[in-house]
Amino acid sequence: MPGYLKILLLQLILISHVSIGQTIVRSSLCSMGSSVSREGLILRQTVGQSSSTYVFNMEGLVLRQGFQQSVKSINPSEVTIPVDFSLSPNPANDKTLLKFHQEIGRSIISVRDIKGNLLSELKVESLTAIWLDLTNYKPGLYIITVISGNNKGSRRLIITH
Repeated sequence: MPGYLKILLLQLILISHVSIGQTIVRSSLCSMGSSVSREGLILRQTVGQSSSTYVFNMEGLVLRQGFQQSVKSINPSEVTIPVDFSLSPNPANDKTLLKFHQEIGRSIISVRDIKGNLLSELKVESLTAIWLDLTNYKPGLYIITVISGNNKGSRRLIITH
């Protein structure tokens, strides 16, 4: 093989090494997992992505070629938008105002204790605010959750009586 072809081949390998190798290394820097290396083949299993890389060694020049693939893709229909609301007053005595930042449709409002036990559930139609009666609850920390369609939001509420 003529000398200029060897130089051209080495330049192509070098360019491939810089563009492909850096992409793989950069995208796996923030990952954690494990890897196995045998005879130039590197298999990695990382949190969120997997990769398979083959390393070519040629007269001290190293070329890494491989792929990385996402383990799970996100379907836009699966993305949920949080229900945004506030509780006032919080801490509260006998009642608190659950106020939504925009009108919501048919929803379920639930009150749970700190252990996650469901204490009450209220089904409501379209609204922007509602007073919650707290007289039947002991002083403590509670979780107020609103589910509206595929959307959900939660806030902590302290009851002091």
